[in-house]
Amino acid sequence: MGAERTVVVNGVECRVIAVPAARALAEWEQHRRNAAQTGRYPLITDMEAIDSLNEMANGQVTPEYRTDAEQWLELRRLDVEAMLEEDSVEGEVIRGEFTECEYEHPGGPQLLVDTRTGRERTDILILLVPCGSGAEAMEVIGYGGWNDCPTPAAQGAMMRRWLERYGAEPVAIGRDTVECVVKRPPMTEEGSMELAWEHFLYCQDIIEQDTDTVGNLAGMMKGCPWWFFWWD
Repeated sequence: MGAERTVVVNGVECRVIAVPAARALAEWEQHRRNAAQTGRYPLITDMEAIDSLNEMANGQVTPEYRTDAEQWLELRRLDVEAMLEEDSVEGEVIRGEFTECEYEHPGGPQLLVDTRTGRERTDILILLVPCGSGAEAMEVIGYGGWNDCPTPAAQGAMMRRWLERYGAEPVAIGRDTVECVVKRPPMTEEGSMELAWEHFLYCQDIIEQDTDTVGNLAGMMKGCPWWFFWWD
């Protein structure tokens, strides 16, 4: 494991450690277990993501400016429903029906693998953010707010909601990706469809550029311990 050093992210002093990709998840778990004592929440990442956060310089989301998840989802729902109603046929296609997933669930963060070569990456870092939770970490580093990616305040709100409901926490962030580990994923068709709709509101690209329908995504979400999101 590399030496720990200081790095400034979104105007905030954090600690960062270089780790082999093969050890990154185990190192994340260790730092997560110690977060209550250290006061630092870990995120697996790379310098490209850190540089991007510094370029955006969103600033921290302080408690008085946090977003309510229910209100944010309702506003997103109204916008998306209006869009889908413009073409009712397209809307029904996007919603789709629940379809059982035929593939194995992922076993860890996709960020650890180079998509071009299929090999483990050699530039992985663990970022230690001075805060107590994954939701707060997203607010502190100012993640989001470009294109259709939710703002840092909305990121924090959704992470709090999903932690409470599913035991989900952010583990890895790329320049335009977020990955969460999930302790209590939905195990029913109804619960999976409800979650998949929230995922669509949070990140439309996972439907429009991957699963095609909310129903297909729901099949993938059923019992899945890892969530992956990306925004172009």
